[in-house]
Amino acid sequence: YQLSIGGVNSSVVSDRLLLGAIHGRENIDSSAIGRMVALKLNIEPKPSVVGGTPILDKRAELWRNGLSMFTSSPVKDDFLIYQVTHTGVLCCVNAQTGKILWRHKLAPDQLHASPLWADGKLYIPMRNGTFFILRPSETGVEELCKVKLAGSCLGAPVVWNGKIYVHTTETLYCFGETGESWALSSSPAHDLHIPSRVGFGIYLRKSL
Repeated sequence: YQLSIGGVNSSVVSDRLLLGAIHGRENIDSSAIGRMVALKLNIEPKPSVVGGTPILDKRAELWRNGLSMFTSSPVKDDFLIYQVTHTGVLCCVNAQTGKILWRHKLAPDQLHASPLWADGKLYIPMRNGTFFILRPSETGVEELCKVKLAGSCLGAPVVWNGKIYVHTTETLYCFGETGESWALSSSPAHDLHIPSRVGFGIYLRKSL
């Protein structure tokens, strides 16, 4: 299913029923730049007339909207998709309809870094070095923490053993409660817990 004239660099989100994708190039059916779409996963692809990979036709498209992003990927929580656009705006999209439920300006622009969804919160590093912890809902977003980091944030955060790691162009940060880390369980992917307290402290700062 071709979305654009050029490559699609953002990762997709999916569940059992749909697959969501976004791009920041020129669309193949208009001169507009960028689009977010959802594709139905129960549609069988058709054989290509020139051979090779089978293709999906327009029947597979569930919805589309005008959001645009070239590299930062969306995240999905149940029936909501969260996407930061190239203009630095966090958008909440209904995954079933494609309707943009709300927008929240975070920074002048965004490049590469994708949000992290964990423990009911969004952890979002921005290109200008600002790092946000947000609690979103269907109706809006609550800003829990905002901190300016050294350098530019170009990569997604990572969660490990109760800590959040954010890498900038200058420094590796580790956010979490001070003291001993939680012991790893035999199934860390299922038992991982991020502290609910807003008062995170930077207790590791290691220059590369």
